[in-house]
Amino acid sequence: MSLAARIASSFHAPVRLSSSSVGRQALRPVCQAEFGKAGLRPSGNCTRLSAANRSSSSGSSSGGALNVADPLLRRTGEGSEPHLGAGRSGSAHRPAFVMASAAGTSGAANSGEKDFDVVVWGATGFVGKLVCERLARKYQGKVKWAMAGRNRERLEAVRDTCAAANGVAKDTEILIGDIEDQASLAAIARRTKVVIAMAGPYAKFGEPIVEACLAEGTHYVDITGEPWYIRKLMDKYHEAAAAKNIRIVPTCGYDSIPSDIGTFFLAQHAREKLNKEVTDVRMLIAGGKGGISGGTIDSLLNPNLSREERRLAQQPYCLNPPGMQGGRDGRDQVGVGWIPELGKRTFPFIMQPINSRVVRRSNALYGERYGKGMTYNESCIAPGPSIITAPLVVGVLGLSFGALISPIGPFLRRKLLPAAGQGPSQEMMETGSWKHIYLATLAGEKEATLQAIGQGEGDPGYGSTHRMILEAALCLALEMDECEAAGCLKGGILTPATAMGPVLLNRLQQYGDVKFSISTCVGARDTMTPEAPVPSTTDGQQQSKM
Repeated sequence: MSLAARIASSFHAPVRLSSSSVGRQALRPVCQAEFGKAGLRPSGNCTRLSAANRSSSSGSSSGGALNVADPLLRRTGEGSEPHLGAGRSGSAHRPAFVMASAAGTSGAANSGEKDFDVVVWGATGFVGKLVCERLARKYQGKVKWAMAGRNRERLEAVRDTCAAANGVAKDTEILIGDIEDQASLAAIARRTKVVIAMAGPYAKFGEPIVEACLAEGTHYVDITGEPWYIRKLMDKYHEAAAAKNIRIVPTCGYDSIPSDIGTFFLAQHAREKLNKEVTDVRMLIAGGKGGISGGTIDSLLNPNLSREERRLAQQPYCLNPPGMQGGRDGRDQVGVGWIPELGKRTFPFIMQPINSRVVRRSNALYGERYGKGMTYNESCIAPGPSIITAPLVVGVLGLSFGALISPIGPFLRRKLLPAAGQGPSQEMMETGSWKHIYLATLAGEKEATLQAIGQGEGDPGYGSTHRMILEAALCLALEMDECEAAGCLKGGILTPATAMGPVLLNRLQQYGDVKFSISTCVGARDTMTPEAPVPSTTDGQQQSKM
């Protein structure tokens, strides 16, 4: 989680809206059982559905070939009966809108026996340690794993910590490699099905690991939030990874799994249950508590970015495939926004520049099956009297960033912020949480009529992130057949939704302390009085529509 997100969270509390606080334009309210904690009151005929108990009923995929601009990723035929979840305990079925990958591709990832299911590269970093500890506590003896890095002494210290949680972990193998020694990285990748890459900034340290994985037929996951790095991987390695059926999946942490899988969940419900496409999605931060690590600060304030890389990151469709890099989305929100359905002002979410690009790439790689021309954006709901709090938070965010990139920035970072390898306290990670509201406008509708909630336990950037990336890695290591049966894409520079889709959704809810629930409400709306709207500084237009 970034510094700005941490500052924003100090002003931020879960949304509390009474039935008298939102006006006639308000969103068709959601079920009290799901949205009560957000202060929203249900009205009309309301049906609730959680991802954990959705049935595999109704809906079928249309046949025919639907070409996608990224090479080798094409729809090749009809899918089977749609089904939400795909776990070890049950068979997976292709969701109605999910297309299969690449007819005519050659090669196969992970051909031959591997010593390990997963290897944690960068195990001595802050989040890397958390991943190792969770493997020791939850999966020791069930998953074959090892830890890797360049410093044996520090790795042994991590192993000792893991052994304190589970004595069997004392035998965990340690693999030594160096980012400057490609042969050592290849030797590590050769022995595992999946590399969990935890050493950032990824723009500086990630590419050699990706090259090693491609050379050795090994899948890859990381928690980068750097769009310029992902674009570089796309340009250099997408075709080779697709041809070899190797899944290279960045952004498997808080940025961007809640955004990507939450939108996947929402779009799947819209098509399967309502037979509708989604035209606009807004993801709103409705509550959260967490801290920050030194590694995140290093990535966020990377002083080595070129002007071209910074310009690239500002492009709404910079991660879309060639030929699909345009649409209705504008610039990211930079000031105070307005959500008419909730009658609330918003302030920018610091992760939107990466999350929104990832969601748009998912829709594009799936042949726009979420919705043709679908728009997507994110922001944070301002707490309390948002006419006061929203501008206040925007001002604090601006001043904070200005100070950190000023000549006195290095001094401030040394004195006030954690160094690399340091992060939030154990208490903060355990008591932290996140909560998102997803609002979708369906084809043919003029306002949002479909809503969902996503919630996670633990500090978002660390307590929840280490759970999410581990479950993503285990999808690729243990449930590859389920991913393929579900119609997920077989190879390339992918997103969590396109690489693992419903299988990851299921694992997150079963093992990752993440929950998604959805509610469709039809009928009369509450009569409420919203706050007066204000112009947005995003492209000079009001932030009421995407």
